[in-house]
Amino acid sequence: MKMKTQLKKASSEIFDRGERRRWASHSGGAVQSGFTLIETVIGMAIVSFVFAALYAGISSGFKIVLSSQQNMRATQVMLEKMETIRLYSWSQLMTPDFVPASFQAALDPADADRTDLSSDEVFEGSVEIVPLNSGAAYDDEVRKIIITLNWSTSGRPQERTMTTLVSKNGLQNYVY
Repeated sequence: MKMKTQLKKASSEIFDRGERRRWASHSGGAVQSGFTLIETVIGMAIVSFVFAALYAGISSGFKIVLSSQQNMRATQVMLEKMETIRLYSWSQLMTPDFVPASFQAALDPADADRTDLSSDEVFEGSVEIVPLNSGAAYDDEVRKIIITLNWSTSGRPQERTMTTLVSKNGLQNYVY
């Protein structure tokens, strides 16, 4: 009987110590585990800042790539137009309206055959053929050709220009 009482007393002390330990952890006693609210908020702020910086960097990178692609395509369109003009004879260049004063080209070469492109999907181009006006004796036999392209990237207007000279006795006489 004495053994039973001692066993009961020992188990009650163990249970009682466990309750006290649990109570101490909930009431701010000596036993601690986990993070405080301040530590959690600071950690979340740091993680949020890192993700925002990462997103901004990736977004900026995509904008730069798009701008580079459009600049490369603009150069390609202007060069194509210049190469076409290079093959015209002097009489064709001097004929009014033989070379169209304005043209459109698709931003994406795959869309070149589409006719339903919006203004955000095309280059608006112009071709000017003007006298050289340099004061030299050969001014009547030389023309300045200016090709200008305009387009919009993310609502920001862009413009590129390419200029060349064409002479009466130039390359086109060797081709034909």
